[in-house]
Amino acid sequence: GKLIRLKLTVGLATVIAAACQTSVLAQESPNRNAHLTVARTALRQGEYEEAEEAMRHVVDSAFTVDAAERSIDMQNLAFILYLQGKLQESARMYGQALILSESTWGSDSLAVADNLFGIVGCLRRSGKFEEVEPVIQRMLEIRLRQLGPSHRLVGNTLLDLAVNYERQGKFADAEPTYVRALSVRELQFGKDSRNNIPCLVNYAGLLRKINKTEAADSVDARIAELSSRPFDVRDNMPDIDRSGWLFVPRPADSPVRCQRQSAN
Repeated sequence: GKLIRLKLTVGLATVIAAACQTSVLAQESPNRNAHLTVARTALRQGEYEEAEEAMRHVVDSAFTVDAAERSIDMQNLAFILYLQGKLQESARMYGQALILSESTWGSDSLAVADNLFGIVGCLRRSGKFEEVEPVIQRMLEIRLRQLGPSHRLVGNTLLDLAVNYERQGKFADAEPTYVRALSVRELQFGKDSRNNIPCLVNYAGLLRKINKTEAADSVDARIAELSSRPFDVRDNMPDIDRSGWLFVPRPADSPVRCQRQSAN
């Protein structure tokens, strides 16, 4: 939709033309790998300006001719911009990558959902909660179709949606969405997992806002009980997928799922 594209300054034709350059040298450029190494190292060391410079070399140069790889490169740059608080630039780059992902894999692909995830982060950090809502809705629809209703990323997306409803004061929408998110998380991690605590904490807060004190007390008691439990393997799984792009090579059969390690 028009909202998703965020008034992009670069049109679809421009993005695709840049992605489809035919230089054979660009396909396996050692310069590209060198810049990616610099960006990765700088990012892990918190040197975001250096990481940005290296990724701009990759995105702005003719190193990448493969459209899928170019989309990933754009998302890497967008994430680095996001970390620096350059939200408009980040959203614009995510938007360009979104157009490329839609033209490469289709509008219903997980690649598109990943781009939408980045846009959600930019809009929410800017406090644009009304604009965030339809983006999360579209991301949820894609993940439901591609991954099924009980997948962990569906649960995470439901939690994002519930929090966004709450921040807009849409408590009647937030409450059942928290319940749905919690249900998915319990299927993934088990009812006794500490991984349910973030969702429960948000849910209890909402219940108190709408004066369901007794229900909130019950949820708080469950939080206390889960907090006393020892960690297990399931608790090592990340809550909301905010680790960013880790420059993981894409497999031929599923170019998107390996972009974020926590998306598997």
